[in-house]
This record gives sequence, C-alpha cells and structure tokens, in this order.
Amino acid sequence: MNSTIGLGLEELGGCAAGPDRSDRLPLSLAVGLVGQAGSDGCSALFSQSSLSLKEALEEVVKAAGRQDERLCRVTAPLTAAGVLMMCLHRSLSEDDAFRRLASAPRGVMPSYPAKEPSEEAFYHARERLGAEPLRLLFEQTAQHVGWYPSFHGRVPHIIDGTYLSMPATEGNIKEFGLHKVPHGQTAYPSMKAVALVVAETHGVRNVALGHLYLGEIQAAKELVGCLGANDFLLLDRGLMSLEFAGDLCDTDVKFVGRVNGNWKPKVVKENGPGDWVVEIKVSRPVGPEKPVVMPQGVAASVPEGTTKGTKAGRKPKRVRRARTTTTYQLRLIEYTSPAGQRVRLLTNFDDVEEFPTQDIINVFPVRWEVEISFDELKTHLAATPKGTPPTILRSKTAEGARQEAYGLFAAYNLLRGTIAQAARLCRRRPTEISFTRTLRQIQLFLVVAPYIPPQHLDAVYLRLLRTIGASTLKRKRRPRRSPRVVKANRSSFPTKRAHHKTQRLHAPEIRQVDNRLYVCQDDA
Repeated sequence: MNSTIGLGLEELGGCAAGPDRSDRLPLSLAVGLVGQAGSDGCSALFSQSSLSLKEALEEVVKAAGRQDERLCRVTAPLTAAGVLMMCLHRSLSEDDAFRRLASAPRGVMPSYPAKEPSEEAFYHARERLGAEPLRLLFEQTAQHVGWYPSFHGRVPHIIDGTYLSMPATEGNIKEFGLHKVPHGQTAYPSMKAVALVVAETHGVRNVALGHLYLGEIQAAKELVGCLGANDFLLLDRGLMSLEFAGDLCDTDVKFVGRVNGNWKPKVVKENGPGDWVVEIKVSRPVGPEKPVVMPQGVAASVPEGTTKGTKAGRKPKRVRRARTTTTYQLRLIEYTSPAGQRVRLLTNFDDVEEFPTQDIINVFPVRWEVEISFDELKTHLAATPKGTPPTILRSKTAEGARQEAYGLFAAYNLLRGTIAQAARLCRRRPTEISFTRTLRQIQLFLVVAPYIPPQHLDAVYLRLLRTIGASTLKRKRRPRRSPRVVKANRSSFPTKRAHHKTQRLHAPEIRQVDNRLYVCQDDA
C-alpha cells in the first residue's frame, strides 16, 4: 500500500475515528473518476489503492443485481462513475461529462479503442443501471465524511429537508408533484430530500428521497437508525413533536430540539434559572390496524366513487385501535435570544452537572449549519450555467432523477471527505476551508490525474490536500440573523387571461401631406 493512500487518522491527527471508517475512499474516488480504460472499463490507476473506485463500483453493482448481461463498452461500473462525473461537472452536458470520463486515458494508454460510444449509449446505460447502485454507493461514501466530537465527546447531527427541482416531464410530475402557489402551480416539479448531516463536517450520513410532500418527521424516524452512542440530534420546531421525542428516548438517541413558546407542560422540578424537568405523555396505537366494520346487512365492498358508503345511506363504522400512553421526563430550557425572542429547548440530556444549561444553549445555533450544507450542494455543486433551465437535477425520468440525486449526494460526500482529510492534515476545522475553492481544485485534479505516473500519485495527492487545507475562508462569519419573513407577492396588475395574449397588428400607413407626416389607422 502506498504511503499517502495508507495515511490513517493517527498520522493526520485531529479527530477520532469509528470502527471500519477509513478515509481512503475519497482519494480512490477522486483518482478513479477520470480513469476508465480497458475492455472491462477499469483504469490502471485503480491498482494504486486498497479500496479503489473500481472495487467500490463493482461491489455496489453486484449488490444491486445490475451486472452486465453481455460484453459492452459502456459497463455498469463505468456508467455509475459517469453519473458521479456529471454531478461534479454540472456545467457540462451529460454526454460531454461521460465523454470526458471515457476519453481521459487516451494520453496514457495507446491501446484504448479509438471509437467512442455513441450519444445514446450513456442514456441507455443509465436506464439499465437504475438508482439502486448509486444509493449503495452513497451509503459507502457516507462512512467517510469524517466527524468531530465537539460537544462533551459527542458529535452533533442535524436533520432537515430541502427540495431538488427537475425538468417538467410527465413522469417527474406524476412521481414527485408540483408546488402550489397562489396563482396555480410552479413550472418545475421537485423532489423532497430529508438529510441527516454531520454539523462539523457538513457530510451527509443518510438521506430519504420521496414525493414533494414527504413528511419530514416520518422520514427522520428512518434516518436516525444509523446514529451511534456518541451522536446526538439538533432539531428545529418543524421536527420537534412529542411522539418523535418519545421515539428518540426509547431508542436512547440524545437530542436537543426547539419547541413552541406557548406549550405548557407539567413541571416536575426546577434545576435552576430557566431550567426545569417536565413531564410529557405520548399516546401510541397498539397492535395492527383493525379492519372497517360494515353495518349489518350491508356488503363489505363499496363501489368506487361512492361518497356515502352504503346504499342505505349509512356510513361504515371504523373500529378505533387500542392506544397506550407512555410518560417521559425531559429537560426544558428557556432563554431570551439577542433579538429579544423567547426560545425553549427540550432535551434528554438529564445530567445538569455534565451538560450545563449554557452549553446546551450555545450548541443549538449549530443547527443552522445544515442550511450552509444545502447551499453548498444546490447553489455551488449543482450550479447551472447561463442559458440552461434552472433545475438542480436534469433527468427527465423519475428513476433517473433518483439516480442523479443519490449521485449528487455521493459526489458531495466525496468533496466533504476530501476537505475532512485536508483539515486533519493542516490542523484546521473543516468549516474553515472554502468549499467552492475545493471544488475547483478537485475538478482540475480530475483532469490531470490520468496523466500522473503511478509512482508520483501519492506526492501529487498530498500536495492537493495541502492546497485545499490552505484554501481557508477569507473572513469569519458575521454575527447576523435572518428572520423568517416574506415580501408581499401579490401584484397590483390584473391576472393575465386568454384574451390578453399578444396579437399581431398590421403596420400603420404613413402619408405625407404638405411636408407633414400623418399616421393612418385601419378602422377595421
């Protein structure tokens, strides 16, 4: 194993590592994305690392059951690498990104076939591949994003949702839906993505993709399964329900969440100024859902479209499910923000001595790091060039949109994993390194990587990490706040109707009489 590729956390320093979480995959991906050559679609550069992109892609393709049924130039691993390439180079078209990937090794491998795949080959290969291999690849990259135990030996995580717009095709609209606006619907459909983000490194640990109106709380319950004993959640008011808080307590997941100011819980005792122990009750249904009981003498099947369940005018009787009530004792902290707003935090950090009130108040604003993560992913990584539709995704099918979304999150984790490596090497915090400058450095590295001799690859990559580590933000974040307010979006002009459409008018006739010009209008 080469020296730089085998660098561990002890050599780079900085943060603790969990079991089976090495950071060799970001290096392998960055090197391997540009090198796809040979009859099996593999690059000679892949042999330089212990966990290469070739092995990672072949593993996820095999796990998803998407192996190639026949010998072809555009193999399944090559197609998955092409999806990552077009996510890293949003300014390129899908065909151009794939051609850059496929033609990169020509300068170093004269035996590479001269004939390039056709334009349709990559689109058909994406259809054959599907979204499952990219989802599995994202799960692999999520293990290498790095994390820092910044709060009493614990790692803060954040859950929040965002929207990924896509082209307005019939399949995308049917699968994901359109936003409703006061004057109708939006022009482009959107996919809802609920992500679990590491606060200190901005890496995405888990993500749930679905319809535009996917419930964030329901998705969050599925995302928290990957959290460990040293992880905890920061939740905003939209995700802080009592039932979800009870579920987190049952699974022993620590959390700090904001609750509404008008909530009046039962106070058990007072820990200090603005710190109480409160009691909450959560009611949950017991057992499977019971069937609907029809009135006597009425058939069980009701014709489709019938509004009143039976021909006798009687509605079916729904049997209520038995419910059980569970009581929890949690900690409620209340304080006044610098803007004069009352803030209430609910947490299951019970030990007042180990977790003082002021420490919990100070860690909650870290929750807004997820907004910066979404900004990096949507505004910078998925930035669209001028003259193209302003959509985050560009796939015209629902399965292709899911495939591209998982590829986008995997590419983002690749960048964030590389930033985490550079931060540990240069003894910095990952949030101090510029994301946009790192993106440009990685894009340039992907261009020259196929032409680097294998014996010099380690030294070049180490220099890349040092360059990224030196790309710090020029100024610190300013202490500012952005209230959740909107401008008045109603226009004073009337709504455009069918009779307001542009009409062709005949050119007026101009006559000259006594050295004067007169415009003659057609009365018809």
